[in-house]
Amino acid sequence: MSCGRRMTMVTAVVAWACGAASGQVVTAWIGDNDGFGVDIPDGGLLEAPLPISINFDIDPDGFDEATGGLALAPDFATGVNVFEFGSLPATLTGGTLTADFAALVGPADFLGAPINSIALVDNGAAGMLELTDQFFPISQGSLETGWVTISVDPTFLSAALVDSVVGLATSFSPDFTGITDAEDGMFAVDFFSLTAIPEPQSAGLLTCGGLVLAAWHTRRRR
Repeated sequence: MSCGRRMTMVTAVVAWACGAASGQVVTAWIGDNDGFGVDIPDGGLLEAPLPISINFDIDPDGFDEATGGLALAPDFATGVNVFEFGSLPATLTGGTLTADFAALVGPADFLGAPINSIALVDNGAAGMLELTDQFFPISQGSLETGWVTISVDPTFLSAALVDSVVGLATSFSPDFTGITDAEDGMFAVDFFSLTAIPEPQSAGLLTCGGLVLAAWHTRRRR
């Protein structure tokens, strides 16, 4: 094997190691990003209003179907409505919660009474992170789909993800007295996703820099 080829292979391995050491953004999902089960592209339009374009009772979990309300509660024993991650660093610098909706219209409350809510739930001591005020109001047209993304407190995520899981709790009631969703009172949910952004690991980067320099010296000696 030539020195040049050996150097290329060493550099490639070091580059992979550096990328892993720097910390990668990791995303966990509840539901599948499958276009509401009918292959609607991200941000695309429904072919017809609900429930013509997306039928009732397609998914027993409440996803990919026309519905007038959706209440989710985490079950950590079974993993239902739980974001499950692999191993993560203890410290995170950020996070986001994303949901893909179709034809959803709803505020957080009506005349002071809460009607829609969303929160992340820890399986341990971190408790619950209420996100309703960040998430609502949402106002989509009868044929509109789209992602809603909000930031999540990294301090909460760091504490909650010590065991690599965090739950999702929601209560969506857009058809509250027929006022908050004047179109038809129905909407659909494709998925929820939670993204964790690890803290860059500078020590790992310094080590990678040393490996690159050592590889360069090895090539020079040969």
